[in-house]
Amino acid sequence: MSAVDSTLNEHHHEHLPVITYLMNEEVEQTHVHKLKAEVMLEQAGFSPPADYRLIRENPPHEYSLADEVEIHEGDRFEVLHRGPTPTS
Repeated sequence: MSAVDSTLNEHHHEHLPVITYLMNEEVEQTHVHKLKAEVMLEQAGFSPPADYRLIRENPPHEYSLADEVEIHEGDRFEVLHRGPTPTS
């Protein structure tokens, strides 16, 4: 399923309860229990997703962009930039 398909799939589930989770301490919300890591990064503004790593805090687990991530209320994720951090 592409990132677009995942986003469209989420729109079909708007009648489901909202799941709130955190990415780098920023609140994110979804209506579905599974999203691709790439979609999670894009929706949270981490672009391009290939430049970032998505890591679940508990239990610790790093996801590849193609991985489907199970999301539960209150889950916490850390997003890290791959390679050197850009400077201004």
